[in-house]
Amino acid sequence: MVEEKKAKKTVKKKEKIAKKAKKSLGFKEALAKIKAKMLRRYSRTR
Repeated sequence: MVEEKKAKKTVKKKEKIAKKAKKSLGFKEALAKIKAKMLRRYSRTR
C-alpha cells in the first residue's frame, strides 16, 4: 500500500514536469518512457 502511494506520487510529479515540457516535440514519447520506467521499477519490487 505505502509503496503504491509513493509510486503514484512520483508519477504525478513526473506528469507535472511533463506538462511543463509539453511545448517540446517529443512530449508524448517522453511521457510514455517515464511511465514504462516507473511500471518496470515497481513491478520488480512487488
